[in-house]
Amino acid sequence: MTEKPTYKELELRVKALEKEATWRNRADEALHLEESRLEALLRLNEMTGAPLQEITDFALEEAVRLTGSEIGYLAFMNQDETLLTMHSWSKTAMGKCGISEKPKFYPVETTGLWGEAVRQRKPIIFNDYAAPSPLKKGYPKGHVEVRRHMNIPVFDGTKIVAVAGVGNKVTAYDQTDVRQLKLLMQGMWRLILRKWTEWELRESEAKFRNLVETVGCAIFIYQGTKISFANQASEAIFGYRPEEMVSKNFWEIIHPDNQAIARERGLARQLGKKVPPRYELKIQRKNGEAGWCDFTLSMIDLEGKSAVLGIALDITEKKLAEAALEESERKLRELSSYLLTAQEGERKRISFELHDELGQSLSVLKLKLRSIERRLGDDGAKLRSDDVNVFQDIDQIIESIRRLTHDLSPALLEDLGLSGALRWLVGEFARHNNNRVSFAIEDINDFLSNDAQIIIYRIFQEALNNIGKHAGAEQIFVRAEARNGNISLVMEDDGRGFDMNKPLPENPDERGFGLAAMEERARMLGASLKVQSRPGRGTRITLTVPTEKGKKNDGAL
Repeated sequence: MTEKPTYKELELRVKALEKEATWRNRADEALHLEESRLEALLRLNEMTGAPLQEITDFALEEAVRLTGSEIGYLAFMNQDETLLTMHSWSKTAMGKCGISEKPKFYPVETTGLWGEAVRQRKPIIFNDYAAPSPLKKGYPKGHVEVRRHMNIPVFDGTKIVAVAGVGNKVTAYDQTDVRQLKLLMQGMWRLILRKWTEWELRESEAKFRNLVETVGCAIFIYQGTKISFANQASEAIFGYRPEEMVSKNFWEIIHPDNQAIARERGLARQLGKKVPPRYELKIQRKNGEAGWCDFTLSMIDLEGKSAVLGIALDITEKKLAEAALEESERKLRELSSYLLTAQEGERKRISFELHDELGQSLSVLKLKLRSIERRLGDDGAKLRSDDVNVFQDIDQIIESIRRLTHDLSPALLEDLGLSGALRWLVGEFARHNNNRVSFAIEDINDFLSNDAQIIIYRIFQEALNNIGKHAGAEQIFVRAEARNGNISLVMEDDGRGFDMNKPLPENPDERGFGLAAMEERARMLGASLKVQSRPGRGTRITLTVPTEKGKKNDGAL
């Protein structure tokens, strides 16, 4: 027979059952609290389309409910964590508060207990708010009476972005309440961040679409080989409506002449190879017309995949203008060449006339004077003296005609070749202008045609003319040599030089046409002319003639 338990034993069993019941009740309460919090977080997660105020109001009311509080508040932090901006109060707090103009901004430095969560960067609990504390700053008249208070900082990484607080729970706040409030507020912040990200994305897309639809250039995107987007301006440039361009291979909008290079570069760019980011290509419009575009292309990320963003600026009119200008310049060069050729022919004609007509007439005049001189008797001594002066004048005239003849049509080229003619030309110039001269001239005659030799002679003639007018030089150095398939001719002086960066005078009389004529003659020859000069350091002129451009022939100039 089982013994009956003693009173003491019954009392212990009752206490154990009561303790177990209490534990079970607390476990049930904790489980119910967890379920409530999870339900709140689930509802928060479903509020993606709700306004920000509705989201924060819901989170704040749930925070008050889950912690068993009477009041609650939510404030957002500024970027440098110096100022709290009160965003909202719970309904009960608003109902009990008697302050007519509630403060909205709370500097962290001067805020009392509510700022401790920021200053200490951790949750703060005061279960006896009335107890003295050096941290308290009090609250204004009409404020809700606070008996207990708990607040937490809400973090985004290492930055505090908000502070949430609750108050006046019937029992003491503990770490369970901290956990509930922290998890709920973090869930709220994640939703806010997602909404801001979505809003920024929509704003970005709206701005992008607004931009691409208002600019005057074509903007398109392609992935792989297919165009996936084109703006309205594309139609004005390529002739295709945006929906017609989509799904075309990106090189199909390019003219057949340039399709191969467009395809090669477009595919290479997507493989990460080095490709020019900008270039001009010929395009073919929908109606078959050709045009030109300046393309700028760059890699972008689109829906997690690499793509190419292209911007095309229509430069057809510019290209046509360039072609027209080039044709005009070609015709001008032809005209200039014709004029120089005609000038050379006219010089030759005048030279022959001076030599054959005037030169011969002066020679005949000289012979007649000699005949008169022989017939003069002893009484004609005075006339004989005057006759000598006339002979000297005639000799000077003949010498001047000879020099003019050489200048107009350098017969020396036929007699001495270019090398000898240049020596004579520079030597004569130095003799008349008291210059010292140094030569290093090789025999280059066999490399150059007669026409080329005349052009080079004229360039040197013009260069010497410039030295005489402007340089004030004491010494001149001339070099001519054949090297590496080129004829190099250099004329250098030690004169005053000039600033090549200084604009030339607008007045043609001041500017002169010497350099322009030299450049045009060099262009006729297919040669390059380089002028180097510095103030006080003299001038160097270098003419480089490819031998294949000036091989000897007997063609007319």
